[in-house]
Amino acid sequence: MQNVIRTLNPDKKFSGANDVRAGTTWVAEMYYHTEGHPDVARYLWFKKYTSPRVWNEITSGMTPPSRCYLSYERQVKKIVKRFKTTFDTDEHLHRTEFKFNNCVQGHGSVYEFIERLEDLSTELYHMGSPILEYKLKWKLYNGLSSEDLRVRVNDFLDDKRVGFAEFKEAVLRQQRRMTALRDFSKELDREDLRRGDADGRQNRRQTLPGSSVIVAYNVVMLLESA
Repeated sequence: MQNVIRTLNPDKKFSGANDVRAGTTWVAEMYYHTEGHPDVARYLWFKKYTSPRVWNEITSGMTPPSRCYLSYERQVKKIVKRFKTTFDTDEHLHRTEFKFNNCVQGHGSVYEFIERLEDLSTELYHMGSPILEYKLKWKLYNGLSSEDLRVRVNDFLDDKRVGFAEFKEAVLRQQRRMTALRDFSKELDREDLRRGDADGRQNRRQTLPGSSVIVAYNVVMLLESA
C-alpha cells in the first residue's frame, strides 16, 4: 500500500496554519488523489503528505486504527473533521480574499496569472465563499498587464452568455496570436538586418527568403486555426 501512496503525491505537503490551503481544500485534494482507493489508503495518504507537526496535532488523543477497514473508515472521518475545524478559520478566509482581490498578472505570463486566480477562487469555494462567474471574468480582465490584450477580448467580456471558462480560452487564444505576430515581426526584422536593405520590408513582400516564407506560412496557419 505504501508504494501506491507514493504514486498519489500532491504538489506539496500540507503545512497547517502557514499553508495557503484551508483544511477543506486539503481534504478535497485527498479525495481527488485517492479516488477509487479504500480508507486505508486515505489514512496513509494523510499521514504521508501532512507535515509531521501538523499530523501530530490533528491525531492528538486519537487511538490508532486497528487492522480492519471499518476502523480506518471511522478514523478518516475523524481526521477529516479535525482538518476542517482546525484550519478553516476566518483569518485564512480573509487572507485568501485579500490575495484574490489583489491578484494581477504582474511580470508573469498570462497562463501563470490565470492559474493563480483559479487556485484562489477554488480555495474560496472550499471555504464557502464562491466567486461569481462575472466577477471572475472581470478580475481576469482587469488583472491583465497588456492593454492590447484587454482590447482584443472586450467583446467576450461584455457578452453575458460567455462564462469564465470560455472567456479564459478567448484570453489565451488572443495571447497566442499576439505572441505569434510578435515573433513573426522579430523574424522579419532579423531578415532585414541580414539583407542590409533599408527598404527590406517592401522588397521582402515581393521576394521573401525561404526561412521567412516558412515563418509566414506557420503564422498564418496558426492564426487561422486559433
